[in-house]
Parts: sequence; C-alpha cells; structure tokens
Amino acid sequence: MKALILATGDGGRLGNLTKNKPKPLIKLLGLSLIERVILTAKQAGIKEFVIVVGCLGGKIKAKLGTGDRYGVEINYIENNDCQKENGISVLKAKDC
Repeated sequence: MKALILATGDGGRLGNLTKNKPKPLIKLLGLSLIERVILTAKQAGIKEFVIVVGCLGGKIKAKLGTGDRYGVEINYIENNDCQKENGISVLKAKDC
C-alpha cells in the first residue's frame, strides 16, 4: 500500500513561518510535520510514499531524500500549479 502526501501549498496562512520554508517542514516537538506523517504511516505498515510537491518543493526533497533514513521509499511528483486546489495535486499522482 502507498500513501499520497500533498505538499504543494505555499503555507500562506502561517505568515512569516512559511516565508522561506514550506509548511510541511515546520517543526513540532523536534520533527517536521511531514516527518511526523511519514513516521506515523510507517507505524501503520505503509512503507511507500508519493509526495506531490510544488512551492519550495526542492526543500522538501532535500530534507526527506529517498526516504532511506526513515526506512521507507519516497517518490516525488512536481505540481507547477501549486496555487490551485488540492484536486490538481491528486490528479498529478493518478498514475503512481
């Protein structure tokens, strides 16, 4: 089973916290939000992830890499329409 994570938005509602950092990389108790999602899903038995990235997506890729350090496999899909609704990101991943 694979998990789909949508990480395309600009995090504008978080103001200065996301000025130069994507919302998924905001830390909470020592881990980024996206790391928490991955590790929680891994505990449920999910080891393959498809992450749709957009705004500042390179920073997410640089942080997570291939997923090796988390014991999972991560593949990325680019969504250059990151200002549009989440449905666009889901459609970008339909063939994964």
